[in-house]
Amino acid sequence: MSNSESGSKIELEFEVVQNGIYGKKDFRDALILQSAKDCPSVAIKKEVETHTNFDTHVLVYVSSGNKPTGGYSVVVKKAQYDSEKKAIVVHAKDAEPKDSCATMALTVPFSVIRVKKLEHPFEKVKLRWMKKKSSSHESQHE
Repeated sequence: MSNSESGSKIELEFEVVQNGIYGKKDFRDALILQSAKDCPSVAIKKEVETHTNFDTHVLVYVSSGNKPTGGYSVVVKKAQYDSEKKAIVVHAKDAEPKDSCATMALTVPFSVIRVKKLEHPFEKVKLRWMKKKSSSHESQHE
């Protein structure tokens, strides 16, 4: 008898180490940064790079892609390890501008988290975008 979907995922502790709005990757995806040499490609801050021990941790760069204005951000809600896929599964959501007076500029919001390595290597990262909750009146009808 093998572990099914729920049994194959382990919750991972993570720390948000960098956030920004001018990311270097204009895609809606995530990357695993396994060593310091991976950091310049996505403009990881030098202090984040130097304070990360890549023997024991990895960084995960999460980008929400191009946005038409300022004020957007990426919020990482949960990280899991899927043992069947040997992947980190990151659950994130887009936080929209709170103010109607947002800067008119193309932005690429991103977040970087630090995750402790497990016994088995992380081979890939899967990104799951959390859906916006529908308003209460929609869910009560029909």
